Amino acid sequence: MVEKSFVRVSLRNATLAALLVALIPSLVVAASDDVENPESKKQNRSKFEYNNGSPEEKRPYRRPNLDADPMNLRYEELRERFNELEDRVERLERQDRSSKRGQ
Repeated sequence: MVEKSFVRVSLRNATLAALLVALIPSLVVAASDDVENPESKKQNRSKFEYNNGSPEEKRPYRRPNLDADPMNLRYEELRERFNELEDRVERLERQDRSSKRGQ
């Protein structure tokens, strides 16, 4: 009985050792490939930029998205956003007035 369990444990250990010996070289090669080639990944990146024909914006800050959360915006961005919203409201009011006249 003791001999059978000893044989089973020995076979299990031998199997695990054989698997480790077989797998470790492939893992080391795969890891070394990732370490050696980070520059080639950068070189493969495209530097293409789409140009729709419009001139480059001369704004010192980005145009705010009116539907975005206003937290962490600079004062200029908040002012521009407020102006855009006012323009939007005025256009909607004009559309509303013109649609009421047509009815």
